[in-house]
Amino acid sequence: MRQWFRIAFPRNYLDRRKRAGFLFVLPALLFFGSVFLLPLAQSILYSFYKIAPGGAKEFVGVRLYEKVLTDSTFWTAVGNTVQLLLFSVPVTVVLALAVALGLNRVSNLKWRNVWASMYFLPFATSLVAAALIWQWIYEPVYGFLNYALSFVGIPPQKWLQSLSQVLPSLAVVSVWVRIGFDTMIFLAALQSIPEEYYEAANMDGASGMQRLRYITLPLLNAQIVMVCILELIFNFKIFIRCTSPPRVGRRARVRPSSACCTTRRSNSSASATPPSWLSSFSSR
Repeated sequence: MRQWFRIAFPRNYLDRRKRAGFLFVLPALLFFGSVFLLPLAQSILYSFYKIAPGGAKEFVGVRLYEKVLTDSTFWTAVGNTVQLLLFSVPVTVVLALAVALGLNRVSNLKWRNVWASMYFLPFATSLVAAALIWQWIYEPVYGFLNYALSFVGIPPQKWLQSLSQVLPSLAVVSVWVRIGFDTMIFLAALQSIPEEYYEAANMDGASGMQRLRYITLPLLNAQIVMVCILELIFNFKIFIRCTSPPRVGRRARVRPSSACCTTRRSNSSASATPPSWLSSFSSR
């Protein structure tokens, strides 16, 4: 409280600098509070009420949370989400790091930029457009993937309809979309590593694997952690890739066996379920 009083009524030069810094940050704090903290608090508050379509509210306590936690479809969606994370996140991080290491070895700057742009292009593509493209690729009858597999004698597969293939298929799309962004992060970090470290390692007779293990990976630790966190956040929000409809005007629905947390919440909101039921497990 004393610090806030000194910011409001500065006594010396340091207090005036603190007040100036606080005033610079204040607009961002107000914006963050109005678009995130306030809706979050409102969502938590509404989760304890049963809200009728007309706006009437009835306090029900934790009954809505009990309904969510006892819903088998919700737990199926949670399990599918975790499986999708296990499929896509490690593969994306490892492939992005491998691609970045390869691009970093390209001495020609022009060709390095060309290849980097090609890898980054899927990330710049609209998620709706990417979802529609991959729906065409995975289409069981006229899809490009089944057409290509027919040349090696593999029968057509129902990539998005099979219970055992739908999650790996979605993981492939996730890797394709995200690998370019992660590659750019790793490539920028690799270029910031001083060459003196590698020169000293070469003088000591270190092999390529030893340089990767004892120099590159430790210096990329912060970027690897950041990329893993970003991938976890991204893969929790997979609604567009799951539900982009192949025909305009058709309501997108997801089967419970392949639904994830975001699609489960969306399907519930599209039905006659009250919004207060969603507030009990909505993260935003």
